[in-house]
Amino acid sequence: IYTTPFRAIFQDMDGSLTDQQNGGWTVPYWPHLLVPECKKDLEVFDGLVCNNQAQIRRIMFYKPEPQQLEGLELQVLRFQKGNEQQTTIEERLSIIPFRHK
Repeated sequence: IYTTPFRAIFQDMDGSLTDQQNGGWTVPYWPHLLVPECKKDLEVFDGLVCNNQAQIRRIMFYKPEPQQLEGLELQVLRFQKGNEQQTTIEERLSIIPFRHK
């Protein structure tokens, strides 16, 4: 479903795509997105299926400052207060390659 750089977000308004009762989301698998509202489904969606309680948003950076940030990969770490000891950093860290727009 997803093409490089794996950034598509599909919102399922009625549950017909995700089989979620009140709709939901499908997103590519990134470790930082694996929250309680999302389940890994690599067989069907090659990513995550999230219920409608998940807050999924696309983030873009324009003209980063300092300019030395231009071209660097983005490292995103999921942090849930109180749960940081239950998983390793590797299980919560996503390294997203830089892509020129």
